Amino acid sequence: MTEHNTVRLVEEYLKSRRLRETAAEMEGKYKKELMDLLAAEGEEDDRGSTYLTVTGLVDPRTGEPVASVKRERRVGQALDEDVATDLLTELGLLDRCTTTITVLDEDAILALNMTDELPADAVQQMYTERETFAFKIIHGESD
Repeated sequence: MTEHNTVRLVEEYLKSRRLRETAAEMEGKYKKELMDLLAAEGEEDDRGSTYLTVTGLVDPRTGEPVASVKRERRVGQALDEDVATDLLTELGLLDRCTTTITVLDEDAILALNMTDELPADAVQQMYTERETFAFKIIHGESD
């Protein structure tokens, strides 16, 4: 591969990366504006989602007409562990709703190795090596 080709590929990569970053920034800006508009002016359905009708627009990604935009209300539940613990303790059920999980303490393993209670070859067997490669741009003057 020639140096010219490398320069061209790196240049195209940098342009593409900047284009992606700019597009992501723009998408976020427009999405926020649309969400604000939907919250202020959208028609609400029985589930709390809001809609605005869109006419005369075709999605350039799919070629399909766009009918509306939606600010979808989503509701989820999460266990409040503090409240659950207090209630289960109060009801005498905590021991039936908890479990003990054994977790290795890597700091303790290394400490035992430092005091020679755990041989280095045993520690070495506990670790697996994996290799990955990352692409990076190095800034500065060329040599």
